[in-house]
Amino acid sequence: MQLKNFIMILSAITMLLSGFCILVGSRKKERKFTKFYFLSVFFGTIYTISILAFLNLPLNAGTAVKYLGYGIFLAPVLMDIFLLSYILYPFKLFRGFSVFLATLFFLFISFILTFDTADFYNGFSLSTDGNSFNIVSGPIYLSYILFFVISSVFMIIGLLLRAKQIRSLNTKHGLIFLTISGALLRILMVVFGIILPFIKFELIYLSPIMLSLMVILDYYAVLRFQILMLSSRALKVLSYVILVTTAGAAYMLIFYAIITFLFKIRGLSTEIYILTFIMVTILLLILPIMSEVLHFIRSLVLKDQVYLAYLLKKMNKMSGKVDADALAEFLASNLHFNYVGIVIGKKVHGSKLEEFSEFEISELNALAEPERGVWQKIDAGTQKILDEHKIKAVAAMFDAKGNVFGQILVGEPTGKTGFERRDLAQLELVVNLVSAMIDSRAK
Repeated sequence: MQLKNFIMILSAITMLLSGFCILVGSRKKERKFTKFYFLSVFFGTIYTISILAFLNLPLNAGTAVKYLGYGIFLAPVLMDIFLLSYILYPFKLFRGFSVFLATLFFLFISFILTFDTADFYNGFSLSTDGNSFNIVSGPIYLSYILFFVISSVFMIIGLLLRAKQIRSLNTKHGLIFLTISGALLRILMVVFGIILPFIKFELIYLSPIMLSLMVILDYYAVLRFQILMLSSRALKVLSYVILVTTAGAAYMLIFYAIITFLFKIRGLSTEIYILTFIMVTILLLILPIMSEVLHFIRSLVLKDQVYLAYLLKKMNKMSGKVDADALAEFLASNLHFNYVGIVIGKKVHGSKLEEFSEFEISELNALAEPERGVWQKIDAGTQKILDEHKIKAVAAMFDAKGNVFGQILVGEPTGKTGFERRDLAQLELVVNLVSAMIDSRAK
């Protein structure tokens, strides 16, 4: 098995897993458009498998070429149709216009590949030097290239428009990150998969690898910048599988480069590649255990107050120009909670989009003042509201005169299975500082 085949197999696995995680992890109201993303990834996986199968066809397997041609040339068109549906989902007219034109083009190419391929490719070559399609340089294939260029432009415009609409700075930064990284990888994918096959068809295997990197970066951005709210418990396991597979593939590429270009060794056996991948996978699988040990050692040497002091120093620098939404995002990210909300009057400023009704906000405002400290006691009715939004604790914010003027909502801690009392004790300093910051802003 050649290294490129091994990398393409890993690319197909990570691509499909990333798309599946985004689909099953998104909330019900988001699943109506994340299904388009999964379908796009699904056809991207078919595209990858078709290229892998074609490049490894034996000399006497010519009957399979026509069917693999559908996967190589039609699957990426379907991939783009569903990706446009996902990216342009908030823009009904723009989405309808784009998807309609893309669907017409898909039907046109399907007709060509089914009834008369002579204007698209005039045969194929199966040989020990490498398999390839003999692509015809004409208006049909030129329109094929133009389709991917135009759809790429539409996707970039859609991402920028969505970034402009988003209120959350964190999500906005995530969409900008996706636009830049996606545009670069998309260009490489189109070059290797659509344009270069004219000249050097065997380089087409790089196209699905670029596509796989694009999907992995999408998944990273969704998690890192909270573009979608992913909540499925199974995501932890699947995400680690994606991480291990991606890191394994990267290690294999580095290993191949060192062996080939530094030590001038060529033609390594399949067994060596498999053994290398197994070893790096085992190493990555024991990383959580090593991390747990390091955290334990750190807890003995450096107490949490050290980090809290650093955090309070950063928050002091934010005083004077504090924005409640940005402050909530900062707290959630640096205190490692899934959600932090700041309730002021009848509005909730959250680290991520979490909709509260007027009734729910009024119930929160009606909570009794704490007898001691800042953490409020929760009655049975309010507890149901908190459970629905996965809120674990509510802290009262006091002004300089000792009156409650707002509240801080604290969600589940990340990386922990439970919520401990000492978490609340350590947070009390932060809550008091936040209260002072917002109170001074109001004056």
